[in-house]
Amino acid sequence: MITAYVEINLDRLNEFRSRVEAELKGSRKGPIHDAFIQWGARYRAYVSRRFKNYSRGGSDGTSPRWKPLKHPRKHGRGKYKKASVLIDTGVLWASLSATEVKPGFKQRRVAYGLNVGFGGPHRHPKGKATIADIGTFHHFGKGRLPQRKIIVKPPKKVQRQMRDDLQRGIDRLLDAGN
Repeated sequence: MITAYVEINLDRLNEFRSRVEAELKGSRKGPIHDAFIQWGARYRAYVSRRFKNYSRGGSDGTSPRWKPLKHPRKHGRGKYKKASVLIDTGVLWASLSATEVKPGFKQRRVAYGLNVGFGGPHRHPKGKATIADIGTFHHFGKGRLPQRKIIVKPPKKVQRQMRDDLQRGIDRLLDAGN
């Protein structure tokens, strides 16, 4: 009987796995970290578009339409002007900017992902509440303020784009090892 013994050296594969794992756990540099930062921009762009659409009475079918707010300024005989107050005042919407850091914005890298939403100590320019408080009030509803879900699960299209971002990051990490 003739036999052959073949041994596979998995050192490079294990090294690659360790590098991927380190970046997924929260490394502050590298192509997978960059993919997570791209996730933040994609997500904020989505919720910003959704916020604008819902604030103006629209819907994307993922949740009920938002009830309109009365505009804070009276026009004519004590009547309130109906408007997209959440967009017109701009503070909450601006904090969701996909391109720049604005007061009230929160994005933090966490193990295996990214935490995006409202946060920080920045106060609304015309009040005592923080921008994060106002986002929370609208998101969950409070008192007579109806619930307006702002931070929601992204649709399948955005999830696919995020998955593709991560795959590109893994591919770049693999290419860097050669």
